[in-house]
Amino acid sequence: MQDACLVFVGSLNREGPYFQGARGVGLGVYSFDEETLETRKLAETGDVDNPTFLSVTLDGSHVYANSEVFTWREGVVSAYRFDRQNRHAFLHQQAADAWQHHGAQ
Repeated sequence: MQDACLVFVGSLNREGPYFQGARGVGLGVYSFDEETLETRKLAETGDVDNPTFLSVTLDGSHVYANSEVFTWREGVVSAYRFDRQNRHAFLHQQAADAWQHHGAQ
């Protein structure tokens, strides 16, 4: 039997004009057994706002969550470490100043 797949889910947890009714938890990690189709929540955190896009390393040890909040001038990318013993840890948060990186003045 192989290890269960990891499923990383970002959900909206801060309302805005285009996210009305956002009541998600933020970032969740689930195991998914492909043979039995069983899912199980491993970890979740609400300390990341509106993670609208997730990037996960191939081994599932790190996840990067891009936050989009209507009233903020720029987005934010938050980094987390995760292991299969159901532990996650916040590592770092960095502003995603899109104007500067795309060369706009």
